[in-house]
Amino acid sequence: WYAGYHLANILRHALAVLLVFGFIREIFLLTGHHRPRAQWLALAAALVFAVHPVLSDAVNSVFNGSDIYVAVFVLGGLWYLLANYREKPLKAWAVAGLCYFMALLYKESAVAMPALAVVAIWLTSTEAWKKRLARVLPVLVLLLPLVAYLGMRAEALEEFDSLASRISLVSSAYAQEPASADTARAASEATLREFGLTFDAGRTALAVSMWFDALRLMVWPHPLATLREPSQTSFWMAAIAQTALLGLCVFAWFRKRPEPILGLLFFYLAILPASRIVGEGALQPLLMDRMLYLPSVGLMVCLAALLSWLARRFQPRLAIAVAAVLVLAFVPVTWARNGDWSDEIGLLENDFAVTQQNGQLMYALVRAQAADRN
Repeated sequence: WYAGYHLANILRHALAVLLVFGFIREIFLLTGHHRPRAQWLALAAALVFAVHPVLSDAVNSVFNGSDIYVAVFVLGGLWYLLANYREKPLKAWAVAGLCYFMALLYKESAVAMPALAVVAIWLTSTEAWKKRLARVLPVLVLLLPLVAYLGMRAEALEEFDSLASRISLVSSAYAQEPASADTARAASEATLREFGLTFDAGRTALAVSMWFDALRLMVWPHPLATLREPSQTSFWMAAIAQTALLGLCVFAWFRKRPEPILGLLFFYLAILPASRIVGEGALQPLLMDRMLYLPSVGLMVCLAALLSWLARRFQPRLAIAVAAVLVLAFVPVTWARNGDWSDEIGLLENDFAVTQQNGQLMYALVRAQAADRN
């Protein structure tokens, strides 16, 4: 019953939207905004998140529903932590740890949650740095669910590794480092391989270009596709543009507005696990729409900060109008994208056309046509 699976994902997405609202509202309350303003800023950002076309792939695909679960547990844990870490630190960190473990079971992209917690607490606090350090030190508790998860992962991969040793294509992806590598690096690489992971600093340039493409796609969601080719964006253009954006956020931070830098760091930390700098085998960084579900929350924080600036600099009605225009512009695009997902062959034909003939999409399209006896 496909409609049932789709309805379940819509309900999960609705829960995620509510958690985005609560998380962003908590951030703006902690950074000194009055409750009414924090609420309408968070509401505006959550509405844009709710109807953003890029996120429709996570909602329309049963397989991609794991990204929604990750967002639900990560945002729920962070919201509870931010609201309670001062008065009830033990309970706050315990709940965050439980949410972290649950999120990891759904998808490894949740691994960044401890770093997100540190950034959120540090940047929303106005206390002296020593006091902030004491506030974030309990994040070490989150190592327990991470170690438990990695142990489960290593156990699960044992059988796979024994099979991989007999398959040249897979075993080459997990090949040993050459003997010329220094001892420390070889040891760290060996440790990663125990968990089925490899580290390749050479992927960083591709990841930087991929991050730029992700930012552009969130601002201008076209073309939408289930599969994409590796980024063709110039590394230097991507690096300069993102450095400039980071500089603007740092400038706002020095002006006592930490929300933009918090949102941008949230984006990068959340997308880093999917960037494949540390990843499985020889896979290269590759942008997929579903990867942006959790990272986009950081950009919604940036959007709320922009709306706040518009309200202060001009008037609240202008900020509300901007948010309304974004929602109204995204709704028909998302509606059309949902229509693409209503038919597998139609979806693949559409995506094959807009991505300049992606080879994986051609394979999937031929397979779908064959299954339909066409």
